[in-house]
Amino acid sequence: MRSHALSFVVSAASLVFGGGCEGPSGSMGNIGVVGPQGPQGETGATGPQGPAGPQGRAGTDGPMGLPGNPGGSGVTWVDSTGAVIRGIDMPVMFTIPSAFASYFDADGLVWNFDPYTCAIAAWPYVATTVYASTDCTGPGYLSSGSSIPPAPRFPIPDVDGVVRVANDDRNTELLIVCSARDVAGACQTFGGSMNPCFAADVVPVGEMRAVARPTSPVCTPPLHPEMR
Repeated sequence: MRSHALSFVVSAASLVFGGGCEGPSGSMGNIGVVGPQGPQGETGATGPQGPAGPQGRAGTDGPMGLPGNPGGSGVTWVDSTGAVIRGIDMPVMFTIPSAFASYFDADGLVWNFDPYTCAIAAWPYVATTVYASTDCTGPGYLSSGSSIPPAPRFPIPDVDGVVRVANDDRNTELLIVCSARDVAGACQTFGGSMNPCFAADVVPVGEMRAVARPTSPVCTPPLHPEMR
């Protein structure tokens, strides 16, 4: 009887103090539902630039374009033997009846050229020496009167027979001419109602340098132009 009472007491104490063995784990429960999306976070700082990538391959050639318009042909002067004479062009002073053609020398000066004789000459008008005074004193100026005024690259003779040309940067200026010296050296004066002073485009004599006529090209006249 006493041993049964003791066993009861021990069993009761085990229940009170939890001294029993741990039972096995239970099975995992089901996954819960997804919660609501949270607010968007702030933009982060820009990262450093990455290194340059490798160079790409060259592309293929494109199709050939359409042909352009044909270029213009130039005027070539040929002598009676068929030889091409260089440096000759069409006349650049059409106001002068005797200007057959133009010849460009090694310095770029433009001379009058005669295709019937192969001769080179200054342009066939004389630049008169004119003055603002009434007695041919003071600074002299070269003027071609009613013809083309002295121009750069175009040699013209003065009243003394000296062939002169204006510099490239020298333009003409307007002068009231009241006297002029002719080829004989005489002074012609202007003024009054019968023979008044007049305005002319001029270049100072001191700003036109003297030049020599170049040697004529070797050719067998007559020459004729051809489009080539």
